[in-house]
Amino acid sequence: MRRAALGLALSLCGARAAGAAAPVCAQAQAPAGDLEKEANAAVDQAFKDFEAKKFREAGQGFLRAYEMTGGQFPKQLRNAAKAYTTGALFEEAVQVWERLANLPRADEAMRREAKEQLLAVRTLWSDQL
Repeated sequence: MRRAALGLALSLCGARAAGAAAPVCAQAQAPAGDLEKEANAAVDQAFKDFEAKKFREAGQGFLRAYEMTGGQFPKQLRNAAKAYTTGALFEEAVQVWERLANLPRADEAMRREAKEQLLAVRTLWSDQL
């Protein structure tokens, strides 16, 4: 199921990951099949990290997979934000939820969820300060 989420539609050139300084096509030296395997491995490891309660590592893994695929799969941003939120890593969670809330590629339901989560996480974060 997780691998199916990545699919075969990898955008290697012409796209920029949000916030990235270099174009995603900088990784285009690896064949698409290898890149897909690396992205799948990053997602698999991120899920393992999440299950092991390594929420920072899980969030980083989901973000890595998102960027490796040229931002084709906003669900990986959502997974990263959820990992950070679950781990009470509120600064990172806010950054990713904001990114997702304003991402045109994400569907309306995902953007709405991101905006709702953003409010909730900001409240939790301010309670901690």
